[in-house]
Amino acid sequence: MTTWTCGCVLPRGPFCDDHRREFFGVEPVSEVDRFLMLLRDNPTLLDPAPGEAAAAAMQHRAQDEIHTCLRCGERSKAAVIAATKIGPRWLDVCWGCYNWIQLGATPARLWPRP
Repeated sequence: MTTWTCGCVLPRGPFCDDHRREFFGVEPVSEVDRFLMLLRDNPTLLDPAPGEAAAAAMQHRAQDEIHTCLRCGERSKAAVIAATKIGPRWLDVCWGCYNWIQLGATPARLWPRP
């Protein structure tokens, strides 16, 4: 087993981003992608959402109901319906975290998919 000066241990992880890229040809995963993968793997963290009339339901939830941002705990200002393996779920986030997700996610991971 090799221990790198950065703290990585080979042949098993954890691997730093440089070693992951070098040895596996895999780009590092962003913090946003890790957040979305957590939600994908644990959709029960999210409340069930309706499957129909999504636009009206999102507007009502964001404007007329009080929810906390799933990421930072501030008051949620945006409600998104995420398609998960167990059906549609609510992703309640504040505008700052909504923008963080939009700007930082890998396009293929932008909102959890089944």
